[in-house]
Amino acid sequence: MMMGDESYAGARSWEHLEKVVKDLTGMPFILPTHQGRAAERILYGILGGMGKVFISNTHFDTTRANIEVTGATAIDILYDDALDSAADLPFKGNINLEKLVELIDINGSENIAAVIITVTNNSAGGQPVSMENVLAVRKICDTSQIPLVIDGCRVAENAYFIKHRSKEYANKSCKSIAQEMLHLGDAFVMSGKKDGMVNMGGLLTIKDESLATKAINQLIITEGFTSYGGLSGRDMEALAIGLVEVFDEDYLHYRIRSTTYLGEKLREKGIPVVWPIGGHAVYIDAKKMYHNIPVNEFPGQALVCDLYIKGGIRCCEIGSLMFGKYDELGDLIPAANELEKEILKQNLIKLSLKIMENPIPENSVKYLTDNKIATVCFVDENHKPYCINCFYAFDTQNYCLIMKSSKGTHHENMMNDSAAVSGTILPETIDTIQLKGMQFTGQLMSQEAIENLHLKSRYLKKFPMSLAIKGYIWAVKLEFLKHTDNTFGFGNKTVWSFRK
Repeated sequence: MMMGDESYAGARSWEHLEKVVKDLTGMPFILPTHQGRAAERILYGILGGMGKVFISNTHFDTTRANIEVTGATAIDILYDDALDSAADLPFKGNINLEKLVELIDINGSENIAAVIITVTNNSAGGQPVSMENVLAVRKICDTSQIPLVIDGCRVAENAYFIKHRSKEYANKSCKSIAQEMLHLGDAFVMSGKKDGMVNMGGLLTIKDESLATKAINQLIITEGFTSYGGLSGRDMEALAIGLVEVFDEDYLHYRIRSTTYLGEKLREKGIPVVWPIGGHAVYIDAKKMYHNIPVNEFPGQALVCDLYIKGGIRCCEIGSLMFGKYDELGDLIPAANELEKEILKQNLIKLSLKIMENPIPENSVKYLTDNKIATVCFVDENHKPYCINCFYAFDTQNYCLIMKSSKGTHHENMMNDSAAVSGTILPETIDTIQLKGMQFTGQLMSQEAIENLHLKSRYLKKFPMSLAIKGYIWAVKLEFLKHTDNTFGFGNKTVWSFRK
């Protein structure tokens, strides 16, 4: 990212991105955009229009919106057994080949604007699509002279599933599998925020020169020149690197196994998840979990709200609120599924897994939760210790102590990210006979982690009056505890270590 070239035309970062994307897709015309939905708007704005039909395994929400705004129709065709959230099938994201042929016959091939294959199939539970299915769709499209678009936001994850679930691809790299799939398409659309591993950027690549010319004209009008498409040099450089690093086999295994681990633990507790677990998120079948809530009252969104209220967990509904429609009488036409999606952020996965594997003992959790004043010891750059007393809230999910301090304090200068601290927690009333207390060590957490974990809201929930006091939130990720509680016998101690 430090190498980002901000030249308006002919930037080195653009040339780098173009080279990487051509190698991946095999397509000659590369159009960068500021987001994936901008690429969708350009492509489907050209291909769509009144009377046109787009067919997909499942259209993503922005895909459907960009199609329907042109007056065209978007139709999803999954196999029926893929709609069973509990069915254990390797490629539940596949497009229904029989229905595809049927829809082409009904509507006429001249009215089918494109067939879109979404990999992985996000709105159907993050489920993968097999190479065999894409090859079959390619053959059908060739016969009917219909463009095939690959919506490949998570093409690397899909390639991982093919490698591990299709024997003929077991010895191929994930990148070569992705290349083979993308070479089958006539166009490729991507949001770089997914498998591009960037915070901004999208791509549209095209094989046909005449279609590319129309798309380039739209790009220049709405996004920017062809050598940046609304992106900074830094963004293009990051996307070029991300599209290489995402195919690291160890990274993909770690990411997908982490997601599966969470899904397995939820399933063990009786939570109805979409099975098998997808690559980037765990999907909960809200219709089964909240069977008492009718579809027209949106059980998926109810679960989303409950999770945020109870645990501060931000999720996404993928059901009738997102995809439902209303008939001429105003009655809801429900979506095929009522799901709730929990996306795993990579910088938080490792911490979450460690906590699940090695929980703090219940009696220590209760002590941390019941009390509210901690003494925290810092060490300055001259190795001199300095202690403060402060109110804290304990985050039971992420095992951290959350505090608030005013700006300009002496200890503020000692607060470097990951700095080691130690401290003690005593009850407000000391009983010398039934003595209780806790010693701890830990590391200061970065502001990014504090924001991602919504720690401020957890502190304010325990100390709402702190809103009236100016200051900033900081937190200590616990690494070691020694809990003394003489009510269980003199000298009784519970010891816990994050590193087990």
